[in-house]
Amino acid sequence: MSINNDGFNDIFKEPKDNEISYFNKPILNITPSKILDLDQIFSEISSTRYKQVTDELRAIKDTKKAKTFKSSNFDYVTFSGVFSQRGDNFLVKPSNYFTIDVDNVGENLKDLRQAIIDDQELCPQMVFISPSGNGLKVIVKIDSNLIQYQAKGRKMENVWDAVNSYFSFHYADFITPTEKNEFIDGSGKDISRPCFLCHDPNVHFSPNDTGIIDYDFIHKYPSIIIKSVNKPSKRVTTKEITVNPSTTLSDLAKRHLKEIDNHHPDILKFVGAACTTGQPIEDVKEYLTKNVNISTDSTHNDVNKMLHLVDDLYSRYNTNSEDVITLDERKIAYKFLYARYDKDAKKYIFSSLYRDGVLKMLHDAGFAKRKIGKNFVYIRANWCIIKEVTPENMRDYMISHVFSIEEKYSFIYKKQDYSIYPDNIREIFLRTSNDIFNKNWLEHIKEHTVPVLKDNAHEIYFFLKNVLVTISKEGISTESWDDKTGFCIWADQIIQRDFEIIEDFTQSHFYKFLRNVTNHDVERFNSMVTGIGYLLHHSFKESEGQAVIFYDEEVTDIKTPQGGSGKGLIINAIKQVRNVTKIDGKHLEATNRFRWELIVPSTQLVWIDDVKPDFDFSMLFSNLTDGWTIERKNLPQFTIAPKDSPKTVICSNSIIKGGGSTNKRRQFIIELSNFYSKKIKTGNEKPIEQEHGCIFFGEEWMQQEWNMFLNLMFDCAYQFLNFGFIPYKTKNVEVNRVRQSTSEDFAMWVEDKNFQPNVEYNTKSFFNEFTAIFYCESYTIGQRTFTGWIKDFATYKGWEHVSKSSNNVSKFIFIEK
Repeated sequence: MSINNDGFNDIFKEPKDNEISYFNKPILNITPSKILDLDQIFSEISSTRYKQVTDELRAIKDTKKAKTFKSSNFDYVTFSGVFSQRGDNFLVKPSNYFTIDVDNVGENLKDLRQAIIDDQELCPQMVFISPSGNGLKVIVKIDSNLIQYQAKGRKMENVWDAVNSYFSFHYADFITPTEKNEFIDGSGKDISRPCFLCHDPNVHFSPNDTGIIDYDFIHKYPSIIIKSVNKPSKRVTTKEITVNPSTTLSDLAKRHLKEIDNHHPDILKFVGAACTTGQPIEDVKEYLTKNVNISTDSTHNDVNKMLHLVDDLYSRYNTNSEDVITLDERKIAYKFLYARYDKDAKKYIFSSLYRDGVLKMLHDAGFAKRKIGKNFVYIRANWCIIKEVTPENMRDYMISHVFSIEEKYSFIYKKQDYSIYPDNIREIFLRTSNDIFNKNWLEHIKEHTVPVLKDNAHEIYFFLKNVLVTISKEGISTESWDDKTGFCIWADQIIQRDFEIIEDFTQSHFYKFLRNVTNHDVERFNSMVTGIGYLLHHSFKESEGQAVIFYDEEVTDIKTPQGGSGKGLIINAIKQVRNVTKIDGKHLEATNRFRWELIVPSTQLVWIDDVKPDFDFSMLFSNLTDGWTIERKNLPQFTIAPKDSPKTVICSNSIIKGGGSTNKRRQFIIELSNFYSKKIKTGNEKPIEQEHGCIFFGEEWMQQEWNMFLNLMFDCAYQFLNFGFIPYKTKNVEVNRVRQSTSEDFAMWVEDKNFQPNVEYNTKSFFNEFTAIFYCESYTIGQRTFTGWIKDFATYKGWEHVSKSSNNVSKFIFIEK
């Protein structure tokens, strides 16, 4: 809560809760030097830092000299909060602490100290002996909403009044009040009051106590007027309100109505009293209808006439009191504003936000929380469409509403006119909203439980502007949005295009593109179609969790592979109909806890692009079987259950390291031919654009082209539902894997050697042959490296590599699996 931040030092820009400003001596210094929390202040007081100066002060007998010495030699703090400089108007953030200062206790000091420490209602956070040695400083928790920010001075007066009254009840035997009937020091009414730090080795510190001074405490201990200083037990409560706000309709009925035969004047008095005490009009009508006997001779014996009278009276009184919520006899709320009764002004003062009112406004606007896995995220619902939001979005909504208010809020309540002007409404909101839009308070927001309409094992849904498309094994169907109820969908899953079913989509650019990148091979084309269909199907069977991997058929240069075959275009096509989150594969690190933070609850496909050859595919094992855990900076963590998990696709210009059955079982690999990439000579060519004469998914695509494209994509989903993955024998994946994991020279040499299974080969002989051909005498690889490359070759061939030694001669043999 930032009240005034003018001239505040950089180190104080973002104070945390429960922090306090610290000032270096003397008291004339009003600029803070640092911020401390209660633990640090406890360490300061209990240490010997202030021992010498405290002993010197207590040795001074002259009161005036002692006061001067204290002002010049003691550092001090403002327990009530963080200030840009000491002064009530320079509060940056309240600490939720209040200082009770008890002076001149005398011989009762020890007993009073222990009694306050044991106080189960006050629950002090800290108690220490004051610098003079004759009093106590007691630090207690308060609700910061009690601070009267709008007051010109004495902003803590209401808290001080309640605590003073509390001490008069519980500690009158220990403390003699002043002539002003103060049991505690009156300086506590000022929010910026300084508190000197001194030495107390036995300072009491109990930071885990949960007691707090709140509105209930203030209501329980109202301000007191003591008529006799010497007899503090004789006290009366100040008369604060002329009409008791707790008055019920039954109370009014006893005063103004008869048990039977009520006439117009009786009803008039009753309704008038109900109106002035703020009773809601509907409650009054219900009470009259059910509980009041009206004379048969009365013109208002007719129920409709009686209800019309109520409407007429409420209209003439113009109270708007139905918008007023009576919380108790001292507190009311109007719309989203909160007010306390002020005894001096003799009316209710609006000074903070009514939290339940704010909550209702947020709920009416569609804000809610939604469970994703074991955690919650915040959303906003509009009809059946939901979108993830942040607490800042909720606050922005409220700010927009508050700043749109142009007319004052006016109503009559308890026979008093109330007007809350737009400027005052904005000031209240800006001053107190930080206490609301935080994680703890937002836990109270309602949960959104409407089921998300998502794919299942038998149906795939696509959400177009004009229709809902459903794909099953039987075919493709469309229906109006209005025909579906009882579900919701994520906003970013809606395809912002119209759709109609057509029979022939083979003339579309994307269909021709798929034919080209699969080399016009029917088997490869079918594999591509079902691979795309799998990625479009947002239904996950964890026992069969696979990642689709797109590779180039040819690796032109192991160290600097070229790419350009069209892998990214395929994912961009899927992006037109599914919500895709792209992850940069070059910078993906398994040790980074936020590596998946771009994934949102509505993500349907995770695209890991351009991974490095040493990418650790095992990083994805748990995601492909057990779901996703998404940690995000400054946003709630959430988990995605396996059945709701997004699919995973990887694009790479290099073959990912690591073959083996475990990896292969989780990979569906599709190779793209060099149809387009072979046309790249200088790097400036745009072969796809040149071949098709357009930019895919660009503005030049007409509705007909878009419609053919959508029908093709939906047919891919249909083919997958009917046939599942249609695999094909990849052409160059394994040989390229060997080339990348070994060397170009070795790959060429090992293919020429025509090794066969079940034949023994002398390791050293072949090692010497290879190095002699390719490295001569200038450079020699180690035999261990050579053996590793032989093992990689065996993996590529599907063989098992076995090493054996006989008479100190190392040999290897390949065994068919």
